[in-house]
Amino acid sequence: MEKELIGWFDASMSDEDIIEMIEEIEAEEEARLELEDHAMNNEV
Repeated sequence: MEKELIGWFDASMSDEDIIEMIEEIEAEEEARLELEDHAMNNEV
């Protein structure tokens, strides 16, 4: 799932802030996919 990130970042954000935000988005996506997988296997 692609996310539209235009407007989420601004010039005042440090590289670390941006990397942290990207890692959070990736972790949320991974959790969503895992939950979806469990639901497809009737494990929820």
